[in-house]
Amino acid sequence: MNLFNPVESRVEPAATLVLGADTIAAQAGTIEVNRPAWPYFVLAMLVLLILEWVVYNQRIFV
Repeated sequence: MNLFNPVESRVEPAATLVLGADTIAAQAGTIEVNRPAWPYFVLAMLVLLILEWVVYNQRIFV
């Protein structure tokens, strides 16, 4: 960002991009993102830990 230059201060995506002699047009649409799998593994381990705790506590009181 350059506050003294309005062209460099724009943060919205440009309609076209010029790379040397090539011009690339912007495309509208959604972007698919690969999400990391670790939050699902952490959630599964948490559920397993809670299930183990419940089974352990039921065994003590029976």
